[in-house]
Amino acid sequence: MSNFLRKVVRVHHYFGADASDIVIDRQLRELKQQLPRVLVGIALTSALIGYRFYDQASTVINISLGLFLVFLSFRVPTWTRLKIDEMSADAKRRHVRAIPIIAGCLGAGAVAIGIFMAQYADKEGHIMLALWCLYCGVASSMGLSAIPRVSSVPLVLCIVPFTPTMFATGDPDLIILAVIMLVGVVIAHAHNYRVGEVLAQLSLSKQTIEQSAERATERFRHFIETASDWALEINAKGELVYISQNFEKLTGLSPKKMLNQRALNLSRLDPSSSLDAENTFIEKFGKREPVEDLHHTIRHGDGRTLTVSLTAMPQFDADGAF
Repeated sequence: MSNFLRKVVRVHHYFGADASDIVIDRQLRELKQQLPRVLVGIALTSALIGYRFYDQASTVINISLGLFLVFLSFRVPTWTRLKIDEMSADAKRRHVRAIPIIAGCLGAGAVAIGIFMAQYADKEGHIMLALWCLYCGVASSMGLSAIPRVSSVPLVLCIVPFTPTMFATGDPDLIILAVIMLVGVVIAHAHNYRVGEVLAQLSLSKQTIEQSAERATERFRHFIETASDWALEINAKGELVYISQNFEKLTGLSPKKMLNQRALNLSRLDPSSSLDAENTFIEKFGKREPVEDLHHTIRHGDGRTLTVSLTAMPQFDADGAF
């Protein structure tokens, strides 16, 4: 049993099941986007091939297409409705680990049908079957390119076993086409493997950047909360979404009561305050312009009037949204 478990571990390592959680998450998101389209495309091309050879093997075609359509009716909705954000890390891994088995079964099934149909094919029929096997292999491998080693499973199974039937015909054109297909398998394997590695590196880089940003934000918050002044954050609606702890010490007012209120309510805590500062702030905020040393008054919790200076800088995301 221990030898068997070691073999299972080696297989999982080979197919990338030991990848980090962030890589697994990215792989699953890519699979959700790609696999439904790939499966539907294979179904359509398989129906066309079935139509071409229906007179020679109607029973096999009806059974194989029927089974594949039943498979599609379950798998495509499952993938399209997959709620990745609500899944645990273990659940994501289980989905990714199931892919090699599914890819292997589909690849073996497709090439088995191709080989079976080859006995009824003339030269043109062989070319059509070769193109169909080529399409199934390449489309499937591209859809699985997020998992580098797994992407080679349908690529090899759909294409390589069919080429001997082309060599067996002795036809020079079919032999040349078979050689081209085999060369294409090698090139596509290297390409898809590289794509998968790049996606994994990007996922890890994104995680590193996000963690660095979180640490920087935490350090900034710590600095603000230990500074002598107080700071606030306003969203695009003009609502207070963050107020530093010093606010209560300096104003005698609770930050929690001010959160989610309009930022202008701060200046309106003092009814005698001039409207000039308020109007200036409204104008600057509407234009998304910086605010520099804007003086206004607020009423302290004990009744005193405080004069404060406001400096603010608008922040925009990568798309330019405020």
